[in-house]
Formats: sequence, C-alpha cells, structure tokens
Amino acid sequence: MAARLRQQGRGKELVLAFGGDVNIGGLIDQSLPQSVPDGRARAAAKRLRQQHPLLQRGMRTAELWGDCAGILGEASITVVSLVSPLTLHSQRSRATGGGFKPETHRSHPLNVEALVDANIDLVSLANGHSLDFREDGLLDTYEALDAAGIRHMGSGIDRATALRPTVISALGRKLAFFALSAAGGGLRDAAGQEMWAANEQRAGIAHFELWEDEGRAEILAEMAHEVRELRAAQRISLVIVSVCWGTHGPDGRPLAAGGAVPPVIRQFARSLVTEVGVQLVHGHGTGGALGLELSPGAGAIVSRRDGPSASPGAGVMGSRWGWASATPASSEQGLLEPQVYDDVDEEDEPLPLDELLQSLRGKRPDGLQSDYVPSAYRAHRLAAFGRYRALATAARARTPIETIHAAAAAEGAAEGELLATRPAPAELLAAIVALDARPAGRERFLEELAGGGPPGQRWRLLYTAGADAVSAARKACRSASSPSSPSWQDGLSEAVLPWTKLKHGLYVDQLVTAIQRFDSSTFENENGILGVLGVDWIRLTVHGPFKWPQPEKRAICAFQPTVMKLSLGPLAWEFPMTAETAAAASTPSFDEQPVTKLPFFKFVLVDELVAVAQGRSGGVALWVRMK
Repeated sequence: MAARLRQQGRGKELVLAFGGDVNIGGLIDQSLPQSVPDGRARAAAKRLRQQHPLLQRGMRTAELWGDCAGILGEASITVVSLVSPLTLHSQRSRATGGGFKPETHRSHPLNVEALVDANIDLVSLANGHSLDFREDGLLDTYEALDAAGIRHMGSGIDRATALRPTVISALGRKLAFFALSAAGGGLRDAAGQEMWAANEQRAGIAHFELWEDEGRAEILAEMAHEVRELRAAQRISLVIVSVCWGTHGPDGRPLAAGGAVPPVIRQFARSLVTEVGVQLVHGHGTGGALGLELSPGAGAIVSRRDGPSASPGAGVMGSRWGWASATPASSEQGLLEPQVYDDVDEEDEPLPLDELLQSLRGKRPDGLQSDYVPSAYRAHRLAAFGRYRALATAARARTPIETIHAAAAAEGAAEGELLATRPAPAELLAAIVALDARPAGRERFLEELAGGGPPGQRWRLLYTAGADAVSAARKACRSASSPSSPSWQDGLSEAVLPWTKLKHGLYVDQLVTAIQRFDSSTFENENGILGVLGVDWIRLTVHGPFKWPQPEKRAICAFQPTVMKLSLGPLAWEFPMTAETAAAASTPSFDEQPVTKLPFFKFVLVDELVAVAQGRSGGVALWVRMK
C-alpha cells in the first residue's frame, strides 16, 4: 500500500497498525487512578502490588503499552479490538442456561485515556465482550470513545448500523473499515439466533455464523451489498474488514492450537477479498498467532489476540508472554509464520501478569526502546479527553440501584478500604426505600433468587435496618430531605454518641457471616449464622420449606423453619421446631396457611448481584450473591 501511494506521487507512506483484543479491565483497571467499583478485583490488585514492589506506585495509562506506544505513534491509522466496555454499569449479560456470562470485562470510562496514549484511531466493537454489561455498557462505551475522538465500528442500534463502515481519510485517500464477529455472548433467542447479534428490533454487534455454510453466505452477500453501495456513494481507496474469529471452533477445540489457520477461516477471508472486494482482512480474537497470508493486490491477516500488529509484510504482533515478529517463510500458500520471542518463562510466572508488568520489563527484541511514551501527536485528542473528564468528574447523583450495587461491589474489599468505597448507611437506606414497591421484572425474581438447580443460590447478608429506621427514611424521602446528607447536628451526635449511627441501619458483614440459601427445585430454605467476628466454629442454622405464590405477579416469599441445627466446633445438635401436639395437628399445614400468617420477605430487587427485601416486621435487608 505504501509503495502504491508513492508511485501515484503522494510521496508519503500510508502505515496501518492493527492490534488484537485490547483489555484494560480487571487488574489493569484496578491499577489505574480511576477504576470501577469492584471490591474483589480491588483486593486482588492490592495483593498483587504487595507481591510485586514495582507495582506499588500504581500505573499510568501510558505505561500499559510499553514499547508498543512508540510503534503505534508512527502509524497513520491504528485499529484495535476493544474487549473491555468503558462503563460503570454493573449488571452483567446473561449466558446460556439462564445464568450470567462468567467471563466479563469492563474498565472505568476515564481509562479511555489509555487508548489516546497509544494513538488509537479506531476500535472494533464486534467481539464477544462489547455487551458484557448489556446495552447500557455499550452506550457508555460509545460516549467515552466519542468524547476522546476515537471512532468505532461493528456495533449499533440495529443491523444496518452495526454493518455500517467507518470511513477515515489519510494522505488524501479514503479508507473504509468494517467489523464483523463470529463470537458472541453465547445466548440464543427463541429463533436460535445469537442474542448479541444486532437486528431490526435490537441493538448489538455485527455477528455472523462462521461455522455454518448458510451463515457465511448471508454475511458475504450483506458485505458485498454494503461495499457496492459505499463505492457508488464515494471514492474509496481501500476497504478493510476486521473480523473476530472467536477462540474455539464448533468442536470446542481452541482455534490457535498448533498455530495453523483453520480452512474455514482461510476460505472465508479469501472470499471477502475475491467476492466482496476487500483489500485487507484483519483477524483477531483467536487467543493465539495464526499467521499472515498475502494475496495479489490484497492481504489477509490472521493476528494475535493480545497486542498490536503492523501489516502487511513483516511486522510486530503482541504476544501474551512476549513479542512475536512476523517474518517470511517458504510456504505454498504464502503463509508468514510467526516467530515468538518469549520474555518470560511461564513456569516462573504463575500469574498472567504481562498486562501489568509489560511496561516494567527491560528486555525487548531488536533493541526497541523500553517505556517510550509519545505525546506531541495527540494534543487535539487530549483536548477532547480533557473536556470529557470535566464532564465525567462533575457530581452526578447515583440512582438507587447504582447505590445498592456500589455497596455490594465493595463487599470483599480490605477492611481499611470499606469506608472509602461503600455508600454510607444513610445513603444506602435512602436508596432502598426509593425502590419501586412493585418493581418491573419481578416475575424473574424467583429464578434469580433460587434457580439453577440443587443446592440453589446462596446469599450473604450485607446490611440490615429495622422498622423504625425504614419508617424514618420513608418520611425523609417524602419530605424531600435526603438522609444521605445529614446536618451538622447529626454529625456531632454520631461522633459523641456512636450508637446513634444505627438509626440508618448497619453493615453487618464485618460482624457476622449470615447466609440465606434458597433452592427452587426443592423449595427449601436455609438461614443462619456461620461465623461471628471471624470465628467460624459457632454455627446456628434453621431449615424449612418456603413458598412463593404467583411468582409471575408477586414477589413475596413465605417460609417456615422446621429444624434448628447448632454446632460448636466438633459438637453438633439438631432440634425440631414444630411441636407434635393435638393443637398442632389441627393447625393448617404450611401450604394451606396464607402468606400473611407466616414469616415472609417481600423482595423489591433481585438481580445477578444483590437481593433486597422487606420483612414482615417492616425492616429491610440487603444480601449479596455468593459465587
């Protein structure tokens, strides 16, 4: 491509840099100045910093790229696949089987600065993680990228938008970028279609069925139509397609096993070139280097997942444990096999620390300078990012559900970090009483709370407030005086009389380990205390049936303890809680008794993270789902 532009008198090289899947979530996110509220990830990052002193000071966004920043800074256009949505949204997408997607990524929206540092011009959102946190997370990602001046492709509010190309001008020429994905969220709708696939009724990604003949034929026809329409509307010099192949084939085997390009992928990439009119196919998301193929007049690349690659011709691709340099090798297909230069011995590196330690390693092939951070080329993009930072850091009131999720996300953090990460009890109680008494989606509460088969779902008690505290919070809410902002008199009284803080409820997870277990397959409930002040040899639990009349309409769960179990270390006792007397025999059975005559919970929120309910006495409780 560069030689062709010189022959046409342009006198400059057009350098395109391509990266694989870029993930700035997880431990990376937690090591940056801004991070999502995730107590477990924060605790893991803290342990990691204790093990590796070089990480004690934290990291700056520019340091994530190491030497790659210098390489990418020299490119005319840089393209990567972003697999960590930039969002504070906490509700994960569902996966096959009714649970939630187990592997999810997200990063704080302000960490879009990491993409600016690497001179990223364009990101593909057609991959298996863009909707990890549902459409809300995808929309947040759009907002962050747009504010930083970074273009995106491969997703949209409908199928037409997801397939729409992004056109970028460089050196007086127009380049059109499309993005497709064979990977998705894994959940199928009633018609058997991938739920993340954008169509006329739903937002999503430009998904296609790679392993089905009909699926490949359909997407090739769609792409051919899009390219014809595009070329008819404007003069396009190059058409480039970025494709996320996915990590596994239809047989469940990893695609990158052995390093050979699967025939289906090779033929599909060639079809994009020969049938659609694409000049360059940028593949990624396989979890390993698959090689590079050059065709007359066009190039088809199948690249590494975890890093940048320069193409066509010899270039550099990021490797999970080091660096890979693509160099020519003799092959009838013209395949360029990657040569991998490992910087780290996997046996000596028990944790995947490459993302965090990448900028701190000094060893690099070919004498590349370590920790090079470009700056001059990105002034206009940093200005846009500065405006976004000013908007994002402005005070914004959290919704009730966001406040509750923030409290749950802090669960598991180190004790000293809890006060700084979780909402104050007054703010949390105000959020709970602000929830709708007849919540939308309550028909799913039973499955969320107790589904999944034996032994059911376990929930740990995080916070509780008595009836008086709830009543006072409701009055304050009605009078428009927020209990989350107490007056100076309240602050003084709480400092002098600490027990007055209980008027807003209490976080109990640092005091007791209280567990609820619900199993909808047997309609059995277990409730008890499994530890006090860190001592776990004292256990007291009660067991019994529960019922949930009309779950499609109501969110009330009634229960009746029948057995109490007590254990003190190795000693254990079991006591029945129902008397077998003549009076008891005349009492209606549990199934016959109305809910109002039994202990019950009225649930106002149940999702993949938390459960919130009001008891018969008028108090409220917040539980966190246990993994």
